[in-house]
Amino acid sequence: MIHSPRAFKYRLCLILIILLTLAANFCPFPDIARAGQGSPFTGSWIANGSRQIFPFGKDRNVYTFKLAGHVNLKETIGGELDFWSEVIGISDSKTGTEARCIWRDLDGRELFLVLKSDRMQSNDLVTGKIVGGTGKFAKATGELSFKWSSISFYRDDVTDSISGQTLDLKGKVQLPNF
Repeated sequence: MIHSPRAFKYRLCLILIILLTLAANFCPFPDIARAGQGSPFTGSWIANGSRQIFPFGKDRNVYTFKLAGHVNLKETIGGELDFWSEVIGISDSKTGTEARCIWRDLDGRELFLVLKSDRMQSNDLVTGKIVGGTGKFAKATGELSFKWSSISFYRDDVTDSISGQTLDLKGKVQLPNF
């Protein structure tokens, strides 16, 4: 039986296509599989900092705040479980609380978050959006929510201090393929 080079190339291409199809169906490709979906995460967050009261009329409590702390996740975001956080924001008893937040991994890459809440008190729901970052988090998107399980304010002669711990921190993040 005589085989032409063209028929041989055709069969070789057909075999390669079959092998690639089998490999795609039986080998895990987690980054590709997650590309169109969000990856869920849960964890806890402890933060401490200070607030500055801003006099804004009678019967209206307004203050700016700055917090820093540790985020510890049960499921990874981009392979990371631990982040250091920095938050700045404003709280107004009439319009609510709004903050901007950075979660920084141990290698210095950052996730950027926008947080909102009705009030900054224990058991109040805080919602947020993940709006990008740096490095492997550059095009990250997602959402998160939590409640402050406890938040305390301490005032001495010079400073107003804030301490807080989250309850039920959960979210979903979508990262570009690495």
